[in-house]
Amino acid sequence: MRIIDTRFRPGTPDTFRGILSNPLYKSFSETTNFAARPTASLDEEVAMLRGLGVTRAVVTGRDIASTEDVMSTNPGMLESVARYPDFFIGLYGVDPHPLMKSLRALRAEIGNGVRGISVDPAMSRLSAGDPKYYPFYALCCEENLCAAITTGCSVGMPGVTLEQHAPWHIDRVAADFPDLKIIISHGGYPWITETMGVALRHANVYMDFSACLRLPQFMQYVEAANGALMNKILFASAHPFTHIRDTLKLYEEMPLSGEARERIMYANAARLFGVEEV
Repeated sequence: MRIIDTRFRPGTPDTFRGILSNPLYKSFSETTNFAARPTASLDEEVAMLRGLGVTRAVVTGRDIASTEDVMSTNPGMLESVARYPDFFIGLYGVDPHPLMKSLRALRAEIGNGVRGISVDPAMSRLSAGDPKYYPFYALCCEENLCAAITTGCSVGMPGVTLEQHAPWHIDRVAADFPDLKIIISHGGYPWITETMGVALRHANVYMDFSACLRLPQFMQYVEAANGALMNKILFASAHPFTHIRDTLKLYEEMPLSGEARERIMYANAARLFGVEEV
């Protein structure tokens, strides 16, 4: 089966340094002993993905430098896309606080493999509906870019509130920008029903449930994937936070219909990103 992973970061030493230096991931890094996990080169990661049947992977950048003492991961994302332009799809991480500077930086990278933006509202101490994000959303509509918005699963992040992650902010954004292709990343957990409601309400909203696969009430996502949201849910591994091999194993164990599995693992993302295999 062909696979498109819509939330992936190569498990390179640079990626690991970025995660381990981020104070918001201190609790995660300690409880999972993340520093002890093996790293790999970009070439090794691509070979691993291809061996698993992955034909495309979406690499998400992150820029929260205005609120946390951590470097942007956009350079690594751009390097991945530059080296493997027919394999990686890039999402540019936007920091909304130096608004015009970030907007100019995003404009400069359009056409260099960047196919959308990666938005981390709560890490920037905002909500997805904050006016500071609206110029980015408008640009995405003009340039046919998508917006992946981190929503939920902020376990152990000091200073981050659940309200900042709430999916109803995306409901407002989707209504204001009906041409904006939106991905709700991390399932909007713990607002499972509300998140699914937003995806059902708006033709332009997709979602993944990465990082939620072992959490309480998870099977609600699977039920929706077999039914009303079969065309809206995307496969996303959240690698290297969860290794893609482990994520794929969990997907194999899910009671998904054959049709739902094919759409979630490949067809929905191919439609969203305009992927055409040769």
